[in-house]
Amino acid sequence: MAVCEICGCKTDSLDFVEGNINGLSKKMCSFCQKQLKSFGDNPGEAQLRWLNAVLNKDVPERGDDTVAALSEISKKFNLKQKQTDDNPPAEDALPKQKPKIKGNVTVEEVDKDQLILELLGRVEKLEKTLIMMRRKQIIKSIIEIIVPIILGIIILIIFFSSGLFDTLSDLYSNFV
Repeated sequence: MAVCEICGCKTDSLDFVEGNINGLSKKMCSFCQKQLKSFGDNPGEAQLRWLNAVLNKDVPERGDDTVAALSEISKKFNLKQKQTDDNPPAEDALPKQKPKIKGNVTVEEVDKDQLILELLGRVEKLEKTLIMMRRKQIIKSIIEIIVPIILGIIILIIFFSSGLFDTLSDLYSNFV
C-alpha cells in the first residue's frame, strides 16, 4: 500500500497512474487523475469542492511542487483555502448559530415549560396508539383461533343434519 500524493488516501501501488497537474507530471491514484482531468474551462461544483478539500488536507507525502500546482489551479477558480493558525478568523467573522428546534425558533426563545408540555402530549399520544395496536393484535389473534373452530362446527352440523352421515354409514355397511 502506498499513499496518494494528491489526496493522501491509501491506494494499492498497482492503481497509481501518471497524471498531469498544470504541466507537472506526478503519480497519483486513478480517482485524482479523473478529478484533475475534469478541470477544464468550467469545472463543476463537485470538482471545486474536491479541490478545496484536497488543498485543506494535510498530506505529509505531498511535495512543495505539487502544493504549488494545486494552489495555482485553485487561484484560477478563486477558491478559498482554510486559514492557517497564524491568522485565525476574527470572532465577528464567524457565524453565530443557536440550536434550532422548529423553523427559525431557538431554544432561548421557546418557553421550556411549553416545550416539556408539548413533548409530554406527544408521548401520551404515542402511548394511546401503542395500546390501540396491542388491542387490535389481541383481537386478531383471537379471531385467527376462533373462526376455524366455528367453521368446523358448522361443517359438522351440516354433515349430520343433512343425512349425509346416515347415507355414508349405509354404504359402508353394504360394502362390508
